[in-house]
Amino acid sequence: VEGILPCITQTDAGPHVTGAALFRDDVLVGRLDHELTQTLLMARGLIDRGVLTVGTAEDSAAFDVRSCTAQLRTGEQEGELWASYEIALQLELSQGTGQGGELNAKLRTQYEQMAASAIEERFERLCEILQETYAVDALGVGRQFHRYHPDLWAQVGEQWEIAFADCRITAQVDAALLGGGRSLE
Repeated sequence: VEGILPCITQTDAGPHVTGAALFRDDVLVGRLDHELTQTLLMARGLIDRGVLTVGTAEDSAAFDVRSCTAQLRTGEQEGELWASYEIALQLELSQGTGQGGELNAKLRTQYEQMAASAIEERFERLCEILQETYAVDALGVGRQFHRYHPDLWAQVGEQWEIAFADCRITAQVDAALLGGGRSLE
């Protein structure tokens, strides 16, 4: 796993994390914005509280993250390395726009799908940036191969930067909305 450090901005309210700095060995190679940093932390199982904002100005929602768990599976199939993340979120709706009224089953499902889709899209962007732009395994995929596939790691470990760039990485996100709540106009 390559190094990551938080990017912090000092505000009147105190320090605020605005993203993450990415390192290869001890060299700074790039930076992630707040959304991608949050997605990275979710995939690594390092976030269990916070605020998640998704959608557009016309149809947006803000959720309080009540829990987040992540599971990573890795392997090799027909000569191709793969990594699959399962991310489970439990959320409470803080604020939603676009549809007003009580949170019925249909609206609840729409908000859950909105949150899950947003995280899956962010995860795709995150992987593209980590694999193609910076060649930095901040996700910990290499560590998983090293631990659970030592024979495979013996083949690819010396050239992990190249193997990581070619690894097929996917995420499936399950977002569950807790409690009642209201959608706001």
